[in-house]
Amino acid sequence: MADDAAYLALVERFKAVLGGPDLAGHASAGGDLAVESVGEKRNRVGEGEGEERNKPSKKGRGASEWFLVYTQSSIMRKQRYMYNVADARVAQYVEKGLSDNLFISDVSSSSNLWALILDASTGFTAQEYLISSVFLNKEWIVEHWNKNYFITAVAGASNGHSLLVMSKGPPYTQQSYKISRKFPFTWIKKKWRQGFFVTNLTATGKRWAAVMSKTTFFNDQYVELDCTYTRDRLNRLRGRGFQITAVGNTPEHAAVVLSSFSGENGHGRFPAAEQQASISGSFPSNQVKENWTRRLYISQMSYGRTNHFEGKAVKLAIGRPVTNSGEVTMAL
Repeated sequence: MADDAAYLALVERFKAVLGGPDLAGHASAGGDLAVESVGEKRNRVGEGEGEERNKPSKKGRGASEWFLVYTQSSIMRKQRYMYNVADARVAQYVEKGLSDNLFISDVSSSSNLWALILDASTGFTAQEYLISSVFLNKEWIVEHWNKNYFITAVAGASNGHSLLVMSKGPPYTQQSYKISRKFPFTWIKKKWRQGFFVTNLTATGKRWAAVMSKTTFFNDQYVELDCTYTRDRLNRLRGRGFQITAVGNTPEHAAVVLSSFSGENGHGRFPAAEQQASISGSFPSNQVKENWTRRLYISQMSYGRTNHFEGKAVKLAIGRPVTNSGEVTMAL
């Protein structure tokens, strides 16, 4: 059982009124539906835009849809989801979850309403969140970095608002994020060379936000833009030791991060868990509950363009460092 708990901690999360006031919540260890399954010193650098150019959109791009990734668990566990949640109602769901020892593991947005996943196996010990009209509030992030919190989930709404979750308990020692109007491939490659890995992706409108962390359980990573994820392809990736660890969408593009996990004592690779991915126009409540009976739990979700076509992949590689001033970084 101890091995199962360690495995879950390893693979599972490693996710108003326009112009109204920011809403914040704190905790220590109405939506349409809320159900569950039981069974470095802080360095501040000015934000800016990235240099990368998105590939042209394919003609006849797909409508926005939900993209959910389920990851197999070795044991029955407790997870809860909510969707179509207005700003003012987030607190009641989060507080109820925390009273049941559930922490936020992932968040997303559709039609300027929020979706949240709460999970009992995050390994977090404390958590705070902010709903803000500012897309990733830098001051709030730096303030919480200084309190030893790390970004563990983030979502952007189409109106430019964001839901930002920071937690105590993940293994990270450094963290950096980037906001860009173009997908930040160059910045990601730069941070890879510094030992960071992508841990969260989100977007608002056509602006991307990528969060990268140091001291994760990852040892290799791909980032793919506008690719197709069939069950066969996920099985092939799993056979190579990779699984989906972050997803993000804009109205024009869909990005997926695939990572492999370090083996015991940092050597080799930990076997990848079985995963399934689904696309649906509305939140797939029935599918989620059916998957719970098979010990498949939501590990990532996003809402946006999902009409994937074969696209660009970036492999972890060593190369000449590039400079980029458009980031905010912290370190312990």
